Amino acid sequence: MGRKGFELCASEKESILSLSKANIKLKEISEITGRPISTISSFLKRQQRRVNTENKDRSGRPRKCNVQGERQLIRLVKNNRRRTLTELTNVTNENGASRLSESTVKRILRKGGYRRRLVKKKLRIREVNKKKRVNWCKQYRHKTVNWFWNNIIFSDECKVMIDGEQRVYVWRKDGEEWDPPCVAPPPGRRLDLMVWGCKTAYAAIIITV
Repeated sequence: MGRKGFELCASEKESILSLSKANIKLKEISEITGRPISTISSFLKRQQRRVNTENKDRSGRPRKCNVQGERQLIRLVKNNRRRTLTELTNVTNENGASRLSESTVKRILRKGGYRRRLVKKKLRIREVNKKKRVNWCKQYRHKTVNWFWNNIIFSDECKVMIDGEQRVYVWRKDGEEWDPPCVAPPPGRRLDLMVWGCKTAYAAIIITV
């Protein structure tokens, strides 16, 4: 594992050593150099065991994808949520200078909060009907049970369709399951069953057609 924390430049190291030799306290050195006390303390302790002030080579393999490349990959996912991991890797390698593996691409996407999940079926409600339902709820939200809701009958119908299509997966974050790019479009004509039902405060009735 590579070292963590700030890395001091040569001039900062010389300044810290000079101030330390002058018996300046760590807090004052921190205020003068603008570096944390922990960084200064760690440097002085290491310096007692070493001959020079040069930084050692950091361990670990260099990053194969920089920040700009990660942003491009996220934009690529947003443009087409249904691309497979293999497709994303191939497109990224065609546009980028370095070759990335599928595991690296997957790790970058997970770092950005994106995971491959089963697509949600789209709610087949038009935008105008969504607004009407919200307005209706606001209009009758203060009505009482005894004098209003006991005299109301709710009815609705639903078509259950048997869809022969394969499962579809999309790349999305948590909470994006109902965003338009992350839902499946209405299926084509399939074998279906119409269900009608009504509900009151006392009973519910369901009829299949």
